[in-house]
Amino acid sequence: MRHFSSLMMALALVGLAACGDDDPAVEPAPLNLLTRITCAQEGQANTVFSATVDYNTDGTLSGIDFAGNTRRAFIQSDDKFLVTETRTGFKEAEYTLSGGMIARQEVFKENEKVANEIYVSDTYDYQYTGSSLTAIGWTTRWPRESGEGYEERVYPLSDIFTWEGGNVTRYTRDKEEMAYVYGTLTRPENFPLRPLATFDLLGFDFVSPINLLYGTLNRQLPERAYSYSVLDPGTYRQEYRFSYTFMGSYITAMDVEVTGGARYHYTFEYNYTPGR
Repeated sequence: MRHFSSLMMALALVGLAACGDDDPAVEPAPLNLLTRITCAQEGQANTVFSATVDYNTDGTLSGIDFAGNTRRAFIQSDDKFLVTETRTGFKEAEYTLSGGMIARQEVFKENEKVANEIYVSDTYDYQYTGSSLTAIGWTTRWPRESGEGYEERVYPLSDIFTWEGGNVTRYTRDKEEMAYVYGTLTRPENFPLRPLATFDLLGFDFVSPINLLYGTLNRQLPERAYSYSVLDPGTYRQEYRFSYTFMGSYITAMDVEVTGGARYHYTFEYNYTPGR
């Protein structure tokens, strides 16, 4: 009888486990959208920049308003989106998507030598390994002095990103590099900070929501970044140290200490709104 009771209990436990396996997995609710970014320098009365981000009903970008009455509108069509300056209507850039990731960016300028002529001044071709951005090809153009036609230079690998452990650990352009050091803090999925093709980590592009369209982002948050020449890697030209303020799953502030001749302190503040 004791063996029978034990057998019945074991079968009951197996049945409960099977039922548990049948239960649908509960997915966490998506995080709210990042809708405002402000950067201020310690000791300065005016902000470095302040931007309000708007979205379409499907969660795609519709516009970014910068303090000073400057708005960039995003016009989407199939696998492309245009960025225009709404005050003038000038088309500043066109992005081409492939598989939901930015594959090409074209930047437009006015030809100062020919009236009413717009040309593509820079083209960036983004190269991925899987969904990780690993290199950028750059084509640059400028008008000839005569005003007839354009000069052009092509750099198939102008920018290179090195990945380790799910993070970009080094950015390289020519003989200049920026190294990134990470801690244990995981980057929230709605936080768009990512290493870019730049050595200036205080601009809006470093934290722009557009960054979410460049494939995989870093797994962790950077604690430190420093730039140097490969000819003299022991001498840092500029060094950044990052710290973060969390409220639940959200980063509400990022403090950046910058050294390189002088020491500066910047604070980025972030606000979020539920998706529509």
